[in-house]
Amino acid sequence: MVAARLHIVHDAPHMKRVAKILLGVLGVLILLIVAAAIALPLLVDPNDYKPQINAAIEDQIGREVDISGDIGLSVFPWLGVELGRVSVANADGFGDEPMATAQAAEISIKLLPLLSREIEVGTVGLQGLNLRLARNADGRTNWASISEHLTRNQAESGNGESPAESEPKNDPAPDDGGFSLSSLQIGAIDIRDAAVSWRDATTGADYRASGVKLVTGRLTDGEPVRLEFGGDFEAPEAALGGEVSLVAQVEPSIADQFYRFSDLSLNVIASGEAVPAGRQQASLTGAGEFDVDAGRFKLSNMALQAAGLNVNANVDGSDLGSDAAAYSGRVTVKEFNPSTVMRELEIEPPATQRDAALSTAGFDAQFEAGNEHVQFKQILATLDDSSVKGSARVEDFAQPAIGFDLSLDELNVDDYLP
Repeated sequence: MVAARLHIVHDAPHMKRVAKILLGVLGVLILLIVAAAIALPLLVDPNDYKPQINAAIEDQIGREVDISGDIGLSVFPWLGVELGRVSVANADGFGDEPMATAQAAEISIKLLPLLSREIEVGTVGLQGLNLRLARNADGRTNWASISEHLTRNQAESGNGESPAESEPKNDPAPDDGGFSLSSLQIGAIDIRDAAVSWRDATTGADYRASGVKLVTGRLTDGEPVRLEFGGDFEAPEAALGGEVSLVAQVEPSIADQFYRFSDLSLNVIASGEAVPAGRQQASLTGAGEFDVDAGRFKLSNMALQAAGLNVNANVDGSDLGSDAAAYSGRVTVKEFNPSTVMRELEIEPPATQRDAALSTAGFDAQFEAGNEHVQFKQILATLDDSSVKGSARVEDFAQPAIGFDLSLDELNVDDYLP
């Protein structure tokens, strides 16, 4: 035992020299890899391989693809691709215009974190997207063939399994050597100047959005992120148009199917013949959460302002998507001027004997609801000098049966006569 220890001590300097040599070789290899990564985009022009790239994408989605813009490539420290104009052909029977076009797109993945089984994506950018979605008179959508092609490819790659057999199991956990959603990080999403249209030949619906923007901060599962969304919308058949903007702090937990939002600020301006007075503006603020697996949601401190009304609400929902779905909460309409609200909605207030009539009103109640009923409890409604208290219930929305138990303290009918 003593001799063995002395032998090890005697060889220690030699082992250090070997370690230094190995580290030196490793350093040279790393330098060579970095140099190759830097030189590769300079030596290889991906634009020379456009036909092969187009063919590879077409083989995956079963639809003609045209990358007419330039392709840019970076390798280290980010493996990145930048595309110029790209288009995806429409399905047969949906016209000659492409189903989708984009003026520019970019995405990158950092290489070194992959060694630690972490996925770090840079900014995902999309500029000038034009997405045309449609359903024909037979009820078939123009993206159905892409979905079917992807399903066939998945089945073929699964050793001939049928699509049903090749569907992923309800087990999101990766194996010990794989990646997980918790390891995914995205630097940001930056989509600007997008346009989306939806035409449904079965209903005649025609909806369009333009100037769409979607911008986020850093996306990490379970971490809060700021989200901005906005754009213009148009529904020509409904003589309706306008603009929408949304800002919120969102905390997604994709692995747990749980989503929370706060600091919501939603603003909508609607205009057109279908809008009272030709133009209306509404804003909504609040917070909430949604548990997909539990079928539960919660909306807190929601505040709606529109047409001279200020409405506050708190709502809880459970057993969503089932016959036992239940909703409860409280809604309050702050004191308002009914005559002013009617004028905002381009309704002429009725003439009254008393000038102060129809000048103040308010509402407050708790509610419980299901798929086929709603009940208001602890109602307190006011109109000028009068107040109503009690409860009310509506059963069977298809053939409503209305019941109520209300008490009115006083009402001077003469005040409201012409």
